[in-house]
This record gives sequence, C-alpha cells and structure tokens, in this order.
Amino acid sequence: MSDRETLLKLTGMRLEDLVKMRPCDIDKKPDAWEYQVPETNRIVFLGAESQVILGRLLESATDTEKPFFSVV
Repeated sequence: MSDRETLLKLTGMRLEDLVKMRPCDIDKKPDAWEYQVPETNRIVFLGAESQVILGRLLESATDTEKPFFSVV
C-alpha cells in the first residue's frame, strides 16, 4: 500500500484534501499533529501512524509550499 493510500485509510480524509497537503499546512503540536486543509475550515487530526509516514515525507521535502502528492 502506498503512503497516499495508507494516509487516506488512517485519517479518513478526502482524496482532494490529501493531494493539497503541503508541509506548511501541518501543525506539529506536541499532543497531536493537525492538518489545516487549504481554503477550507476542515482540520484533520494526524495520529501516530500518520506522523511516522509524514515525518519521512517532511524530511525529504525541499519546498514547504509544494504538495506531497500529485493528483494522478
């Protein structure tokens, strides 16, 4: 299963929200990470398993404004 599919399963978020996810949209609070979906009032809470996946993606991100995933 790809990171994209795993995050969809773990979070229950909409595909269109996941493909918008950028490093700058993630708030890494000590008790829980949150993803503020751009141009909406939706917040997705990111649990421990999601944080492991996103931690890897954040480490390799070179542009904080560029989405992690493509639409295709």
